[in-house]
Amino acid sequence: MLACCFAMFRSSSLTMAVSTLALGFLSCCGVAPPTRYFYLAECLSLVDLSLTVKSGVQYSLWGGSVLNLGTEAHRRAYFDDIGSFKLPGCFAMTELKHGSNVAALQTEAVLDVLTDEWVINTPDEGAIKWWIGNAAEDGRA
Repeated sequence: MLACCFAMFRSSSLTMAVSTLALGFLSCCGVAPPTRYFYLAECLSLVDLSLTVKSGVQYSLWGGSVLNLGTEAHRRAYFDDIGSFKLPGCFAMTELKHGSNVAALQTEAVLDVLTDEWVINTPDEGAIKWWIGNAAEDGRA
Protein backbone atom coordinates (compact mmCIF):
# COMPACT_ATOMS: atom_id res chain seq x y z
CA MET A 1 0.00 0.00 0.00
CA LEU A 2 2.76 2.43 0.94
CA ALA A 3 4.66 1.71 -2.30
CA CYS A 4 1.50 2.50 -4.26
CA CYS A 5 1.17 5.87 -2.46
CA PHE A 6 4.80 6.75 -3.24
CA ALA A 7 4.33 5.81 -6.90
CA MET A 8 1.23 8.02 -7.13
CA PHE A 9 3.09 10.88 -5.44
CA ARG A 10 6.05 10.59 -7.86
CA SER A 11 3.69 10.53 -10.83
CA SER A 12 1.82 13.56 -9.48
CA SER A 13 5.09 15.45 -8.95
CA LEU A 14 6.18 14.78 -12.54
CA THR A 15 2.79 15.88 -13.88
CA MET A 16 3.02 19.13 -11.89
CA ALA A 17 6.56 19.76 -13.14
CA VAL A 18 5.52 19.27 -16.77
CA SER A 19 2.44 21.47 -16.26
CA THR A 20 4.54 24.24 -14.69
CA LEU A 21 6.90 24.15 -17.64
CA ALA A 22 3.97 24.41 -20.06
CA LEU A 23 2.94 27.70 -18.41
CA GLY A 24 6.16 29.25 -19.70
CA PHE A 25 7.56 30.37 -16.35
CA LEU A 26 10.82 28.59 -16.92
CA SER A 27 13.11 27.77 -19.81
CA CYS A 28 15.49 24.86 -19.86
CA CYS A 29 19.16 24.82 -19.06
CA GLY A 30 20.01 28.34 -18.05
CA VAL A 31 18.13 30.16 -20.80
CA ALA A 32 15.69 31.92 -18.45
CA PRO A 33 16.90 34.72 -16.19
CA PRO A 34 18.27 33.08 -13.00
CA THR A 35 16.05 35.25 -10.80
CA ARG A 36 12.95 33.79 -12.48
CA TYR A 37 14.18 30.28 -11.68
CA PHE A 38 14.78 31.11 -8.02
CA TYR A 39 11.48 32.96 -7.60
CA LEU A 40 9.62 30.04 -9.16
CA ALA A 41 11.46 27.55 -6.92
CA GLU A 42 10.48 29.54 -3.86
CA CYS A 43 6.83 29.66 -4.94
CA LEU A 44 6.79 25.94 -5.78
CA SER A 45 8.23 25.08 -2.38
CA LEU A 46 5.18 26.66 -0.73
CA VAL A 47 2.98 24.17 -2.57
CA ASP A 48 5.14 21.04 -2.84
CA LEU A 49 8.81 20.89 -1.86
CA SER A 50 9.33 17.70 -3.90
CA LEU A 51 8.32 19.63 -7.02
CA THR A 52 11.07 22.15 -6.29
CA VAL A 53 13.58 19.33 -5.91
CA LYS A 54 12.42 17.58 -9.09
CA SER A 55 12.68 20.83 -11.07
CA GLY A 56 16.11 21.56 -9.59
CA VAL A 57 17.42 18.13 -10.51
CA GLN A 58 15.95 18.32 -14.02
CA TYR A 59 17.09 21.84 -14.90
CA SER A 60 20.06 22.65 -12.68
CA LEU A 61 21.78 19.30 -12.21
CA TRP A 62 20.83 17.27 -15.29
CA GLY A 63 20.19 20.12 -17.72
CA GLY A 64 23.06 22.13 -16.25
CA SER A 65 25.44 19.22 -16.78
CA VAL A 66 24.51 19.07 -20.46
CA LEU A 67 24.78 22.86 -20.70
CA ASN A 68 28.18 23.14 -19.02
CA LEU A 69 29.84 19.82 -19.85
CA GLY A 70 28.25 18.85 -23.16
CA THR A 71 29.14 19.94 -26.64
CA GLU A 72 27.01 22.09 -28.90
CA ALA A 73 25.83 18.86 -30.55
CA HIS A 74 24.65 17.56 -27.14
CA ARG A 75 22.78 20.77 -26.45
CA ARG A 76 21.07 20.69 -29.86
CA ALA A 77 20.17 17.03 -29.43
CA TYR A 78 18.88 17.12 -25.84
CA PHE A 79 17.79 20.61 -24.71
CA ASP A 80 14.24 20.52 -26.06
CA ASP A 81 13.58 17.08 -24.59
CA ILE A 82 15.16 18.01 -21.24
CA GLY A 83 13.08 21.17 -21.15
CA SER A 84 9.81 19.36 -21.86
CA PHE A 85 10.58 16.42 -19.53
CA LYS A 86 10.50 14.05 -22.51
CA LEU A 87 14.04 13.21 -21.40
CA PRO A 88 13.93 13.18 -17.62
CA GLY A 89 17.30 12.96 -15.98
CA CYS A 90 18.88 12.17 -12.67
CA PHE A 91 22.04 13.23 -10.94
CA ALA A 92 24.18 10.69 -9.09
CA MET A 93 27.02 12.61 -7.47
CA THR A 94 26.64 11.62 -3.82
CA GLU A 95 28.20 8.50 -2.35
CA LEU A 96 27.27 6.78 0.90
CA LYS A 97 30.67 7.36 2.53
CA HIS A 98 31.44 10.79 1.08
CA GLY A 99 28.10 12.57 0.64
CA SER A 100 28.62 15.50 -1.71
CA ASN A 101 32.38 15.84 -1.14
CA VAL A 102 33.29 15.75 -4.82
CA ALA A 103 37.05 15.55 -4.17
CA ALA A 104 36.61 12.31 -2.20
CA LEU A 105 34.32 10.47 -4.63
CA GLN A 106 35.62 7.04 -5.58
CA THR A 107 33.33 5.81 -8.36
CA GLU A 108 34.89 6.10 -11.82
CA ALA A 109 33.34 5.90 -15.26
CA VAL A 110 35.79 5.08 -18.05
CA LEU A 111 34.90 4.85 -21.72
CA ASP A 112 35.98 1.55 -23.28
CA VAL A 113 36.71 2.74 -26.82
CA LEU A 114 36.76 -0.81 -28.21
CA THR A 115 33.17 -1.53 -27.17
CA ASP A 116 31.97 2.10 -27.04
CA GLU A 117 30.58 1.44 -23.56
CA TRP A 118 31.07 3.09 -20.21
CA VAL A 119 32.63 0.90 -17.53
CA ILE A 120 31.55 1.95 -14.04
CA ASN A 121 33.87 1.02 -11.17
CA THR A 122 32.52 1.31 -7.63
CA PRO A 123 35.45 0.03 -5.53
CA ASP A 124 33.66 -0.54 -2.19
CA GLU A 125 30.32 -0.21 -0.40
CA GLY A 126 31.14 3.34 0.72
CA ALA A 127 31.32 4.40 -2.93
CA ILE A 128 27.83 3.28 -3.88
CA LYS A 129 25.65 6.05 -5.27
CA TRP A 130 23.20 7.36 -2.72
CA TRP A 131 20.43 9.96 -2.77
CA ILE A 132 20.15 9.89 -6.55
CA GLY A 133 17.78 12.72 -7.43
CA ASN A 134 14.99 11.71 -9.86
CA ALA A 135 16.32 8.18 -10.39
CA ALA A 136 13.53 6.32 -8.60
CA GLU A 137 10.94 6.92 -11.30
CA ASP A 138 12.09 9.20 -14.05
CA GLY A 139 15.78 8.58 -14.63
CA ARG A 140 16.82 6.10 -17.27
CA ALA A 141 20.14 4.97 -18.70
